[in-house]
Amino acid sequence: MTDFKTSSTTIVNIPSQHPFRYMEKVFENFKNKCAAIDNLLVVYCHGHGSLENNKLMWAANRNQENGRSISPMLEWSAFQTGFESAALDVLILLDCCNSAASVRSSPIRDDGTIETIAVCGFDRVTSAGASSFSAMLVQVLRGSAVSSQRILR
Repeated sequence: MTDFKTSSTTIVNIPSQHPFRYMEKVFENFKNKCAAIDNLLVVYCHGHGSLENNKLMWAANRNQENGRSISPMLEWSAFQTGFESAALDVLILLDCCNSAASVRSSPIRDDGTIETIAVCGFDRVTSAGASSFSAMLVQVLRGSAVSSQRILR
């Protein structure tokens, strides 16, 4: 088995103006940068998920004014479709409420695989803080790094 290494990590701040177009360009740049043999693009989204017409709408946070989100809301399925056309392996980690609403079948491809880990059920809420998926994942990764143990064998 090959050892894994991280080539880069990027935190993206989503603008309020034209958030979908902005994120579409960001993801396209990531896909182009990673489009090489043996590359894995890991997309980690933590935030707030809500359902609209049985589709997952994702936002970085739940800040609201007058009952409406002031954080940009993005339709997740549109991004998933974009990843399906990428010639690389993609792992999507969705740590938000209702994240199982993002799960759908992907076409079988010869040039890459898409896997989605949705940490919460359809029409369900997820925990926050120390018991959240993100916190537990970080704990396992840190423990593995400290002990020099491999997570995957």
